[in-house]
Amino acid sequence: MWWYPHSGVLLLGDCFYPPPYHLRQPGDTYDAALIRSLLDESTFGRLDWYVDSHSHPRTPQQTPALLSTLPH
Repeated sequence: MWWYPHSGVLLLGDCFYPPPYHLRQPGDTYDAALIRSLLDESTFGRLDWYVDSHSHPRTPQQTPALLSTLPH
């Protein structure tokens, strides 16, 4: 994960993806707790874009939609 202070962009890479295929267990999915922490403005400040390795860039308004698809 890379963060450029004051840029409004957080480059996530694969940080919240499930473990590699050969290490996965049944039920492994995105790391919802990590995603929630990345949305917390007290950690990185206000961000305009979240960019991971396999999706289009997401705005802070789009990222919670990802959380709604995950088990609680």
